[in-house]
Amino acid sequence: MKTKAIIIILFSLSVLACSRGTDKEKDKKINVKVMKVKKEIIEESLYSIGTVSYTEKANITSKVMGKVERVFVDVGSSVSRGTALLQLEKFELQLELKKALAELESARSTLQLVEEKYKNATKRVEQQLNVVEKAKADLEDKEVSLENVKRITERKKQLLDIGAITKQEYENLQTELTTYETKFKLAKKELEIQLNGYRDEDIIQNGYQIPRDQKEKIKILKEINTTVDKAEVDVQRAKVKNAQAQVDSIRLLLQNSTIRSPLNGIVAIRDIEPGERIAGEQPLLVIMNIDHVYALLNIPESQINDIKKQNKVELKVDALGEKIFKGHVNLISPIVDLKTRTIEIKAKFKNADHILKPGMFARAHIFTGKKTESITIPSSCVVSSKENTAEIFVLHNKNEVYTRKIEFTETTGNRLDVTKGLNENDLVILDNIEKLNEGDKVDVQF
Repeated sequence: MKTKAIIIILFSLSVLACSRGTDKEKDKKINVKVMKVKKEIIEESLYSIGTVSYTEKANITSKVMGKVERVFVDVGSSVSRGTALLQLEKFELQLELKKALAELESARSTLQLVEEKYKNATKRVEQQLNVVEKAKADLEDKEVSLENVKRITERKKQLLDIGAITKQEYENLQTELTTYETKFKLAKKELEIQLNGYRDEDIIQNGYQIPRDQKEKIKILKEINTTVDKAEVDVQRAKVKNAQAQVDSIRLLLQNSTIRSPLNGIVAIRDIEPGERIAGEQPLLVIMNIDHVYALLNIPESQINDIKKQNKVELKVDALGEKIFKGHVNLISPIVDLKTRTIEIKAKFKNADHILKPGMFARAHIFTGKKTESITIPSSCVVSSKENTAEIFVLHNKNEVYTRKIEFTETTGNRLDVTKGLNENDLVILDNIEKLNEGDKVDVQF
């Protein structure tokens, strides 16, 4: 009996001790931080997901076919506009250039000769025009002399008829008249010979009209009497031009045998090695400029009127955690995607440290510029959430916590825009929410 009594006493003491320990645990309060809800002025935004993309891209090909001598860059290399990327062998082009230069020099020498010939031909035309003028003057002189002799002969005939001169004197005058007539005919024939190619009919036959101005007429006569010589000059000038074009073409190929970057950026793809032969438009390298990047975002067509160029955009990428990048709307597509009924937006961001990579998955808020009054709370105070509803802990009676269901829309900066369930001056629990249960009493810190 004594033993049973002792056991009962010990058991009672044990239960009493446990009961006191439980009460102590229950009396222990959790420290929490709370915030008093206030309405804030926030800027409206549209949420969208998309992909990071480059702002500039160049697919590097070669205008020159040949063997690659050296490649100066590798994937990830930073390059500036004009940086040498790779070098092709030059030997064959240098030989072609020497040959082309020799042909050009020969063509120039021949041109010099035919130009001199044309110059001499022009001088001969000028000389011939002087000869023609002299022949005309000589013919006029012979005609005047002939007319004088004819008048004298007629008067002598009258004197002969009245016996004032002898028949011998008259016959001598007739002989002199015949001489002047012969000289006139010879002068006329000489003028006809010298005028060949310098007559008005020659001008007309060559497709010209007879000009009134004598200088213009002389110019035309020079042209039609040096046609062959001028044609030789034109042909040779064309040969010189073709030879020069060939030289310039080879020099350009030599210049292009060093392939240079057309933009500032990094080497994204390299698909060529020294010793390989380039053929056609073979892709060699891809250069991307990611000093600035685009976020390619899609907005429902119903919301497009809320977006304007230069509107602010805040971006997060899953790979970089909670870091926020700030940019602006750079381009709004004028086309609606018929399958998704969305419009593509390009938002531009500075990326000097190249932390944003093309292809990264992105989440963005595009600000509309409109401002509204709203209640916002940190997303970290959410106990659980489903779609746009959530449960949070709020403080009652100074130190008791209870759950509250709210409705929200996500905003930027890890905050929720609460549309229903909270009022101004409500006290929201900010931390240690995983340790709390409905009705717990807490130590409050503001």
